[in-house]
Amino acid sequence: MLVIGIPILFLRFTLDPFNVPKLSLLAAGVSLVLGIKIIEITQGARWREGWNLVVPGLLLATPLVLSWLFSPYRSWSLFGIHPRFQGLVPYLLVIVFGFLLADAFKGRASEIAYALCWAGAVVGAYTVIQVIGMDPFDWTLLGAPTEAVATTGNPNFTGGFLGITMPLAMSFVLHDPGRRRIVLRLLVVIALGWVLARSQGGWAAGVAGSAIVLGQWLRDRFRMAALLGLGLAAAVAVAVVGYVVFAMVNPDSRLTASAAIVRGRWWQAAVGMGFDHPIVGRGPNSFTIEGVSHRPVEDAVVFGFDFPNDPHSVPLAMFANLGVLGFLGFVGLLAWLLWRYYVTDGPAPIQVAFFAAAIAYFVQSLVSIDEPILRVGLWTALAGFVASGLKEEDAAPRPSGRPSARKTSKPKSRKRAATEPMRRPWAVAAAGLAALAGVISSGIFLTADALARQGTGHFALGDYAEGRQTYEDVLSLRNSADYQARLAFLLRRAALDDDDVDSELAEAASAAFSFTEEVPYVFSIVTHARFLEEVSIDQRTSDPRVVDLYRRAIEIDPLNPIIRIETARALLRRAEPTAALETLYDMRDAIGRGRAEYWGLLALSAAEAGEAEIAGEALEVADSLDPAQADAAEARELLEGAPRN
Repeated sequence: MLVIGIPILFLRFTLDPFNVPKLSLLAAGVSLVLGIKIIEITQGARWREGWNLVVPGLLLATPLVLSWLFSPYRSWSLFGIHPRFQGLVPYLLVIVFGFLLADAFKGRASEIAYALCWAGAVVGAYTVIQVIGMDPFDWTLLGAPTEAVATTGNPNFTGGFLGITMPLAMSFVLHDPGRRRIVLRLLVVIALGWVLARSQGGWAAGVAGSAIVLGQWLRDRFRMAALLGLGLAAAVAVAVVGYVVFAMVNPDSRLTASAAIVRGRWWQAAVGMGFDHPIVGRGPNSFTIEGVSHRPVEDAVVFGFDFPNDPHSVPLAMFANLGVLGFLGFVGLLAWLLWRYYVTDGPAPIQVAFFAAAIAYFVQSLVSIDEPILRVGLWTALAGFVASGLKEEDAAPRPSGRPSARKTSKPKSRKRAATEPMRRPWAVAAAGLAALAGVISSGIFLTADALARQGTGHFALGDYAEGRQTYEDVLSLRNSADYQARLAFLLRRAALDDDDVDSELAEAASAAFSFTEEVPYVFSIVTHARFLEEVSIDQRTSDPRVVDLYRRAIEIDPLNPIIRIETARALLRRAEPTAALETLYDMRDAIGRGRAEYWGLLALSAAEAGEAEIAGEALEVADSLDPAQADAAEARELLEGAPRN
């Protein structure tokens, strides 16, 4: 259910129809299966096969836990930013999921692969439906893209997941005559969706994984085929990284795509953040908050607030968020996989296919965000890889007690007699209650998101009282910064909806923005400052908090020219031209001959501060960019001694 259900599940009644339902299903399923497994262990069963994943689990979980313990955003980092869920809990859930899957399907790994192929076919089919314009849902209602969203919410995630499933489907076609016909159809649908998703990272993943499977299939005909397949997969990975590095070094080249250029800048920010806190980082998903502080000036000047919540490279995200321990843990996970494959003597085709699927994940991870569906794809592949190396009879738990010295032709039954009393009933009850609590918690998680969608609808219809009450219910269920931010933005819009500011809503909106004291989203801080300015202008008053908020935003995003410009305007309104000039002046080299608004405002600030030389130089640049720039015209009047309007 989880292997098929998580990739394809989406629910239209939730605010986030993609990842919230997936994470809720994962939490409920893991809670239930883990509870049952613990109860089985209390009755004498053994759990040995799942521990084959203990090394990769510890490689990833250890830096996550350590980084979370030292994080300044500990509460927020439990789940991370809402759409991505790169926090501690989602990662631990998917690791436990891999353990349980490997244990449940020991010796029957082909069933996992078959399920994943069906999941990939559904995702691929929905991608095709969307691309040909037959999608029954209008995703633009939630501000999401309409092309190749499929059931993942993003074309890159769609392409990456389909790239992971391709090697498994290909292996069935090449090696399993019984399933060949039906899986060939699934493979065609997967391949169509993979192509139409138009995700370069997904294409690289599919090529790398398929090369490994084909190399293994051809090894009896060509001695070096398997090695060549691995070599091609490695070459694809090097090419993916190399192209982004090339774009960083040669941004003006005709061969350089804009997507590679901006990724290179995000990678620079991740590296800078990682070196700033090199041991344990700042906590899971902390790049969302602090990554903007480390971006290069070119990105800040061109894109302003348009900065991602992830560097679009999983290894670099691990380094930025978790420090060198996180980076080494992620690389160590890949090394463990390669080592296990290398020491496996004559791996079966299904084991090669799972290995190829995991390699496909690592290839796409070089240029992708690590979100729930891709993580599930990885740990499904790892679980299948481990389970496919076991025989079902070898993996079964051994009978308890001392072995008999006399050999018998009939093995002792491993099942408990129906009349045997229950062992450790209190432990059974505790495990059952814990599993039930996990299922209920996942339901609450989903309910909170559904209520948030309902509350957003109330605000859109102008029913502000009902909307506020609904969001209070949401926050009572899940008091996350993401819901607090959404409520603050909705209240701000509602307060400014009429010609006259609603003072009660304005006060509520300002109070709602207090979440930024714990989770300092820079855009939310600036929006709060803008809102106070809008309210104070309407009320002909000046709120002293405005400049403090802007200065705090500058500390987080020091190279953002938009923040500098708005801060300077606020200072000029407070008759502090010298402070406004200081705010703008040290950005002049970074801005270059761009942004006429900046140069015009710099000229005005300098003119009001009595710095005629600086004002004259700024005026020359402003006039060359936009002769009609309003601030520049006002600065010229000041310098010429003309009366101001």
